[in-house]
Amino acid sequence: MGKKMIFEDVGCGTVKNAYLCNKLIKKRKQMNPNSLVSIDDLSKEQLLELLETARYFEEHPNHKILDGKVVATLFFEPSTRTRLSFETAVNRLGGRVIGFSDASTTSSSKGETLKDTIKMVSNYVDLIIMRHYLEGAARYATEVTEVPV
Repeated sequence: MGKKMIFEDVGCGTVKNAYLCNKLIKKRKQMNPNSLVSIDDLSKEQLLELLETARYFEEHPNHKILDGKVVATLFFEPSTRTRLSFETAVNRLGGRVIGFSDASTTSSSKGETLKDTIKMVSNYVDLIIMRHYLEGAARYATEVTEVPV
């Protein structure tokens, strides 16, 4: 398989974008492919598909595609609006929400590592939504669990 084929496989187009494609390839090898951490991880086609799906859900809300699923919301920093918007979405999609909005009430305040927290939470949930004060924490979470983040 030539370089051009590799770049096309990850949605980068031609070798002209080699630097960005190499970064994307490295990210995708490490990251859970079912996770979404940054819009930069999406190809143009994936982004357009995501926007089309969002439009459909706006027009037809309350599909129960998360029925029977448990979703963790892990907010290591305060963000009421973001937390409530995700929790509302999960509820409207039929899922159940567990988690925390104050990291000081978790074992991380006693020194538990992010890795240990993610691995422990992964035993109980089908999806993790997280907000962390350290840049790169969500991407790191995708590397230590099979559960989508």
